[in-house]
Amino acid sequence: MSRLFPLALLGLAACNAYRLEPPTGFAEVHRHDGGTRMKAGDNVGLNVTVFNNVRGGTLAFWGADLVRKLELRGYTLEQHTPIRAKNGPHGTRFDFAYTSRDDEPKFYSVLLFVTDEHRVVVELAGDQALADRHRAQLPAIAGEIVVRGCRAGGDLCEGPQPTLTPQPAYRGTSSIESRSPSSSTVASSR
Repeated sequence: MSRLFPLALLGLAACNAYRLEPPTGFAEVHRHDGGTRMKAGDNVGLNVTVFNNVRGGTLAFWGADLVRKLELRGYTLEQHTPIRAKNGPHGTRFDFAYTSRDDEPKFYSVLLFVTDEHRVVVELAGDQALADRHRAQLPAIAGEIVVRGCRAGGDLCEGPQPTLTPQPAYRGTSSIESRSPSSSTVASSR
């Protein structure tokens, strides 16, 4: 299951940065200081991870960073759309496709919220055949998550969306590591 999620658990912030109950069909299988892991009966994983934000870290910055790093690993961005947390912070939803180490088609979706204090990342991943059913839950998940860490009077939580230009799929290597998720994908940007 841990291979599905390309975010390392480094630089974690306290889990009080968000609140989210397990969505319908998911059970919480592990809670830790920086987030939680949930699993559906069909082996689709839902992971919430909190990272500290840094000066200059905006939704546009972290969204573009996430897409660039995943595209270099062989992920294909299918779409990105604006979202909002239950309590108002803006975020972005990213939907990707990729191929596993076993050459199986997979889906990977991310809800990214950036506040003055935190980056809250909600990841959903599993077999491509299950993508439509589980991705249909993402609007409800975004509508139920409470994201904390916005400063009163600040504008970071209402900042602009990432400006993304489609990049051709990276085909420079055929190694397993270039086609599958890794813990260094986004974490190395800290």
